[in-house]
Parts: sequence; C-alpha cells; structure tokens
Amino acid sequence: QGNADAQSNIGFIYQTACGVTRNYSKAAEWYHRAANQGHPFAQCFLGAMYHLGRGVPYDMSKARELYQKSADQGNSTAQCSLGDLFYDSDATTQDYHKAFEWFQKSADQGYTYAYWNLGVMYHEGHEVAQEYFKATMWYEKAANHGIPYAQWALGNMCRDGQGVAQDKYKAMDLWSRAASHEYDEAKEKIDRYWGTFKTS
Repeated sequence: QGNADAQSNIGFIYQTACGVTRNYSKAAEWYHRAANQGHPFAQCFLGAMYHLGRGVPYDMSKARELYQKSADQGNSTAQCSLGDLFYDSDATTQDYHKAFEWFQKSADQGYTYAYWNLGVMYHEGHEVAQEYFKATMWYEKAANHGIPYAQWALGNMCRDGQGVAQDKYKAMDLWSRAASHEYDEAKEKIDRYWGTFKTS
C-alpha cells in the first residue's frame, strides 16, 4: 500500500506544481492511493478534484463521499466543503441544517472560509434567525483573515448600518481591502460611492 502521508504529499506536489510540472491526473492518482488508506487530507483534496472535474471526471457523488469521510475525521477544509454542498441546491439535496452544522464544526477549528459561510447564513436567515449582529461578527472574523468577499459584505453592512453603527468611511476601507484582492464587486462599490463620500 505504501506510506499514506508520502502519497498524499506527492499528490499535493503534482497538484500545486511544486518543483514539477503541474499534472492533475498524477495528483489524483497519488491522492487515490492515500485516500484508500483513509488519509483525511488526501480524501479532501481528491474530493475537491472530483468536485471540479480536475484530473478526474466530474462526479459530485464521489466528491461528497470523500468530503464526508475526511470531515468525519475532523478535517476542517472538508467540513466546510461538505457544508457548501448541503448549502448549494445545485450540488446536492439542499439542507441548511446540515450546512450550518458543518460550517460551525469547521469554524470551531478556525477555518476562515467557514467564518464567511456562517456570516452568510446569519445575514440571509437560512436555518438560523436572521441576525445582522452575528452576521457582522462572522464577516469580520473572515475579513480579518483576508477573505475579500467578507470584506465586501462587511463594507455593505457598515454602509447600511446593519448589525453595526453606520460608518461610510469604514465601508470604503473594507471595500478597498477587498478590491486589493481584485474583487470586482468591491471595485464597483468604490467607483459608485467615492464621489458621494467625498462630498458628503
């Protein structure tokens, strides 16, 4: 069978082109070997490859199965990815309750994208009561870790005074931070509001 850690590492090297030519097919091959031995990182990465159809045929059922196996072993990335599948009605049977549970488990381990997803759920009132304060709390945690769409969303809430005191200058600062990551929606906000903010 071989050493699962080594197999997973080789898969990662091919996936990320670390010292070798990027080769998703070879990455998937090595991830398969490690995943078959129950390696949680390999299961997660291989799940993502099936999710994207990268190096293997697109197969959402296999992606979900692999994410589940990895998530059950406590992998925070897989937990968040599994939450995404339950949240997205195009990917699997939509289940906001399960999505929230997996996002929360992932966030409890400090996974920054889970912070963003919890913010969205509180902002939109999916599975939980709509609470702008909690939405801004989770958005801010994600924004502080450089997640551009969290910076953009928190900027919108600062502009509108949702869950936080209205603060157009903080909104502009957050949009600027998001725009620095080439986030187009944030650039559009800056273009739309810059003149208004300067003259008000």
